[in-house]
Amino acid sequence: MNQWKVSFFSVLLFFICSPTNAIESRIFGLTSAMWEITEIPVCWENPNADPKNTDKTERAWVKEAIDTTWGRHSGLTFTGWGTCEAGSLGIRIKIEDTGPHVKGLGSDLDGLKNGMVLNLTFEEWSTACQSRRQYCINAITVHEFGHAIGFAHEQNRGDTPPECDAEPQGGDGDVYLTEYDPNSVMNYCTPGYTGDGKLSRLDIDGVQKWYPLPEPEPQSEPTPLPLPVDDPEPTLLPLPVDDPEPTLLPLPVDDPEPTPLPLPVDDPEPTLLPLPVDDPEPMPLPLPVDDPEPMPLPLPVDDPEPTLLPLPVDDPEPMPLPLPV
Repeated sequence: MNQWKVSFFSVLLFFICSPTNAIESRIFGLTSAMWEITEIPVCWENPNADPKNTDKTERAWVKEAIDTTWGRHSGLTFTGWGTCEAGSLGIRIKIEDTGPHVKGLGSDLDGLKNGMVLNLTFEEWSTACQSRRQYCINAITVHEFGHAIGFAHEQNRGDTPPECDAEPQGGDGDVYLTEYDPNSVMNYCTPGYTGDGKLSRLDIDGVQKWYPLPEPEPQSEPTPLPLPVDDPEPTLLPLPVDDPEPTLLPLPVDDPEPTPLPLPVDDPEPTLLPLPVDDPEPMPLPLPVDDPEPMPLPLPVDDPEPTLLPLPVDDPEPMPLPLPV
């Protein structure tokens, strides 16, 4: 696995270090290439150039890689990220399956068409990246944007130690912002591949010297509470006055002859309730008497000649009812 890893990084370094992919203008911390603005526009020359393979996800990886490195640790803000127009300024990125590179350093790229070239597919160039495209895109993007804000290759320095045997690329700059950094994302001798796209401590120190973080907004001073004012003549509460002749509450008076409550009187002849008297000869209740000859109820009598009700008599000449008038 380690042997494959070394081979993988060697292939990447071979392509990036080749003359055709070198920076075509000044490199290495050139003061005149610093951006004079802190909001740098970024746009894409040919987004979705391949109709069979949309690159929306890969372009989002590029933006995230910059926002979390150079953008987070410096006073720079990278804005836009849309499609380039004819007069677009800032960093203009072309998507192409070739070796990534820039055509200038720092502000030399401002408005330069195809000023930066990034590979998002690796179908022709460095095909070993196809199995780890996001890793390669992040590491290469952070390195190339380091050039885009004015930094050269770290191995170009005059104080590079002999153990770093990577060939210098392009010319030198005119300022050393930090001591030599073997872990810089701009150094081909760094462990991994260009620092795995993660800024080292000295990378952060260097970018903050050129592009300092904005000063924090001053906190509004809280309104202090008013201090108590010494009252030259404070109003004093009245002290209690000693009453020379205080009014005394009357004490209870001993009653020489208190009126006693009446005691209960013994009744010499109490009225007694009468006790029940035993009746020597109680009167018994009458018992029912058997009637030897009970009186029967009268039976209905057959009427030998019943009284007949009169029958209606036919009126020989009935009186007619009067007719209505």
